[in-house]
Amino acid sequence: MKRLCIALLLTSALVGQVHAGSPDQGSADERFENLYKSEWTWRQQQFPGLDNEDREAADKDDRLPAVDAKAQAARLAYWDDVLKKLASIKPDELSPGNKVNYAVYKPQLENLAAGVRFRDYEMPLNSILVQPWGIAVKQGEKAFADFVSKAVTEWHKTGAITALEKKWNIKPTKFAEEMTAKYK
Repeated sequence: MKRLCIALLLTSALVGQVHAGSPDQGSADERFENLYKSEWTWRQQQFPGLDNEDREAADKDDRLPAVDAKAQAARLAYWDDVLKKLASIKPDELSPGNKVNYAVYKPQLENLAAGVRFRDYEMPLNSILVQPWGIAVKQGEKAFADFVSKAVTEWHKTGAITALEKKWNIKPTKFAEEMTAKYK
C-alpha cells in the first residue's frame, strides 16, 4: 500500500509538471501573442511575399501559393484550429493593447477561414480584354519599341507565356494560346 501511495504521488507530480508546461498555461497575453505569432509565421510560409508589399522579393518569395483543394482544406483546418484556440482566450483577461489586437485579429481569421469555406479560391479571373496584358514604350523610342516587340514575339514563338501560365497555375488565356500557335 505504501508503494502504491508513493507511485501515485510521483505520478501526480509528473502530470503536474507536464501540465505546467502545456501551451494552455501562461497569461492570456502570452497565450494570445504565441498564437498569433505562430499563425503569422505559418501564413508567411503559405503565402510567400505577403509580409511586405513595399519591398523587393526575398529569396523565400520563390513561388505562388498552392491553390488546389487539398491545400485549401489544410489551410481551413489550420485556421479552424487557431480559431478554437483563440476562443479559449478570454478577451477580458488581456492587456488593453492586446484587447485591441484580439478585436482586429479574430475577425481577420474568421474572414480567412470563410474565404476558404465559400471557395473564393475557385473564383475565375477571366480578363475582359482580348489581350490581357500590355507593355508600354515611350513615344519616340523606336529602337527600344522594336526590341520589346521582338522579345514579346520570341516569347510567343517559344511558348514561354503559356508555359508560365501553366507553371503558376493560371488559367490559360485564349490570347496566349492563339499567339503561340500563330508564331510557331
